[in-house]
Amino acid sequence: MTTTPLRDVRGQRFTTHRVAVTKQVRPASRTVERVALGTKVVKLARTTGRDVNRVKVRLSGGRTGWVSATTLRQQDVWGELARCESGNRPRITTGNGYYGMYQFTARSWRSVGGSGRPHRHSAKEQTKRAQILQDRAGWGQWPHCTRKLGLR
Repeated sequence: MTTTPLRDVRGQRFTTHRVAVTKQVRPASRTVERVALGTKVVKLARTTGRDVNRVKVRLSGGRTGWVSATTLRQQDVWGELARCESGNRPRITTGNGYYGMYQFTARSWRSVGGSGRPHRHSAKEQTKRAQILQDRAGWGQWPHCTRKLGLR
């Protein structure tokens, strides 16, 4: 197996689901960290000449590790979902019972630990709560946009 530093594929990528980042190339290696769907990473190297297609990444906190290449994409999943749902406007309230950039109902917002109404919280807080919701219930919470984005 050979590790090849990437020169032509630099740039940020995003995880496509919850991912275990391992210390070494082997998927069975010790897990260094688990990261949520939509986490930004920078690709550093890739493996060649091997069945397992693994990529070395640097996480936002500076830690490095290995993940499956198929778990990364260039598209910012949460940014694209917010654009589709609300035009990426965290303060939106449309009067139809849906609030914020991910168009939460008051009930779904409270179910993931939110207080008050979603549109009164920051985009970062709304994304955190949307990630919790997705982790618990899947993409069905946003049927139209997740189908449109190819997430289900």
